[in-house]
Amino acid sequence: QRNLQESTNGENSQYIPWTNDEIDRMVKARLDLPVVEKLRQEGYSMALIRKVYEMQLRFKKDDFKTDVDLRVACLILDKQVKLINGNEANILIPQNWLNKFIEDQKKGIVNTEQLEIKKPIEIQ
Repeated sequence: QRNLQESTNGENSQYIPWTNDEIDRMVKARLDLPVVEKLRQEGYSMALIRKVYEMQLRFKKDDFKTDVDLRVACLILDKQVKLINGNEANILIPQNWLNKFIEDQKKGIVNTEQLEIKKPIEIQ
């Protein structure tokens, strides 16, 4: 679904953003799809699946192209939630990290903890 207003001659002229109520209704409709039940059987929570659909509609203004895209989005969000685990310190913002790194280098301090490359997370 695209949310474009058509002009009188049929051309797409202007984007009209969806309201929160419209997004909520669209998300609820998608939660009844068979792919959602498969994702639930794989262990994803309904709240996570709902958030994935909501983010997709809000930011991309369109549905997932395939069920695989939805599954990958659920996997990514699930891993992010588990890694962050409610701790704001676990969120690294590249620009902030780089600025701090540059400041530390100017001071002659190299924090080896920041330079340490963490082991990749194994995806099951």
